[in-house]
Amino acid sequence: MTGFIFLLKITALLAGKSPLKETNHVFSQHQIQAKPYYLGEVAIPLRAFPDHLDPIHYSRNNQLLWHSLQQIEPQIQQAITQFGKQRIAVVMGSSTTGADENISVFQSFVQNQNWQEKDFNQQQCLFSAPADFVVAVYDLQGFIYNISTAYYLLKIG
Repeated sequence: MTGFIFLLKITALLAGKSPLKETNHVFSQHQIQAKPYYLGEVAIPLRAFPDHLDPIHYSRNNQLLWHSLQQIEPQIQQAITQFGKQRIAVVMGSSTTGADENISVFQSFVQNQNWQEKDFNQQQCLFSAPADFVVAVYDLQGFIYNISTAYYLLKIG
């Protein structure tokens, strides 16, 4: 059965019926010239961050995570109630942190030779950023661990 489903997905992809599109949007939104690649992009409205969240955690990556956590929110709240915030650990793996949110800081420096024009958000560059976000959004106090599997290779031109 798995082979059949795989075949259906490949057939749909080749017929142009896939969420993957050939695009260079991920580069062009930052005024970077690059050849198009097949990429997937979430194109639905995402859940807004809660009001109490510190803006240092605002990133597209964390908003996708926040939206996804909706699916297990009852279980998270149950664990908090049963064990307490100090005994809930956050152990995660992620391929990205939200570092792209700082691209405009570097672009501003290249154009104006001034680091002061845009605010740099160090939190978005930390490999622990997704786990730090979960801890902040649920006010957890237990162990935090996040492994990043990110590997960026960008050939421009």
